[in-house]
Amino acid sequence: MKRTGKISATPNPIIISGQTRVGVTKLVWSCAGAKEVEVRIGAPDGPLFSRSGASGQATTGEWVTDGMTFHLQDVSGRRPLLPEHTLATVTVGVKMDRVVRGLILMYHRIAELDADPWSLSVAPGNFAEQLAVLRRAGQPAPLARALVEMDLERETDPLLVVTFDDGYADNLYQALPLLEEFRIPATVFVPVNYIGGRRFFWWDVLDLLLAAADLPSEFRLRIAGANYRWRLDEPAPRQPRRWQASEMPPETARERFYLDLYRLLRPLPEDERSEVIDELLAWAGLASAPSDPYRQMSLDELRRLARHPLIEIGSHALTHRDLPDLSPNTQRDEIERSRTLLSRILGHPVRSFCYPYGSFTAETAQMVRDAGYACACGHFVQPLAAGADPYQLPRVMVGNWNGEEFARRLSAWLRP
Repeated sequence: MKRTGKISATPNPIIISGQTRVGVTKLVWSCAGAKEVEVRIGAPDGPLFSRSGASGQATTGEWVTDGMTFHLQDVSGRRPLLPEHTLATVTVGVKMDRVVRGLILMYHRIAELDADPWSLSVAPGNFAEQLAVLRRAGQPAPLARALVEMDLERETDPLLVVTFDDGYADNLYQALPLLEEFRIPATVFVPVNYIGGRRFFWWDVLDLLLAAADLPSEFRLRIAGANYRWRLDEPAPRQPRRWQASEMPPETARERFYLDLYRLLRPLPEDERSEVIDELLAWAGLASAPSDPYRQMSLDELRRLARHPLIEIGSHALTHRDLPDLSPNTQRDEIERSRTLLSRILGHPVRSFCYPYGSFTAETAQMVRDAGYACACGHFVQPLAAGADPYQLPRVMVGNWNGEEFARRLSAWLRP
């Protein structure tokens, strides 16, 4: 079997404001035929950056310089670090002294949830305070306007763009009335196969398990030929802590169960993951279809939202999978067919795309461009700068903060 590989960097180029001449990027790699790989800096035998199995990812420190090349080396069976064992390379650019034009903000839910381990939800009261801050801090703008004005040479107040991911029904019933009140536009990115709210997002099922009052004492699962077993017989706490999975290590059996399932389910193909989700719902005695506050918009609700003059609807692919993990043909299908179907539903061409989980490669971005989209949003913390690649737009995720905390963070994000 021929050994092949690919490696990408996000963002690339890195946009730097101020005096620094170095930046941070995230590398993602995968290979076929090689069991062990290393990422080397500058040359096949350069300094070691990371080591993994057939696939991996890692984020650099603030030391990447313009033109730095990373080499994906096949080291299976102790192969030497030679050019003939290089599977792929990526060269990272660092663009200096770009003028900060604004910020693209990423939301998901406007709701109050019993469990929210990834901070995807903002309470309606806090959202109202945040919108008031945005109205004072700059120019709330549609995404399409920001694309046009980010390269203008004249000085302007910062462009502030609101976006939502995943197409939850609360975007219509909770977010829209507040957007109307403060006259702030927004783009809502929808994964097309979830329109109609007939099935759960898989991560919401895990959130429900985390918050459930009672669960059976044991769960067994077989995935990809491996058997797993979890014991959950400890009593549920009367006052569950507001556990944040990205910031706090798991302390309870249920939190460990949650993280294990999250890591196992995320890379699975859609059909296999759906089978596990159905098994989990039956095991926990939960309804098989979502209801408020976990359901997505129906077709009628989506059209109602799309008709509002403050709202643009964009594509979030078909099935909300990590696109770089898919074959090129499957990626292309997710990107192109979601645009075709969503344009048919809305009655006009869809212009904007959002990468599920913020994951993409240079090849993925090119597919989005080729499919006819005008732009695509990722998820990396940078302001919107003059000269930004419209298919690698940065976004910052907003937490459940009150107006004062949000204003402090907004000021820091916009600082050159």
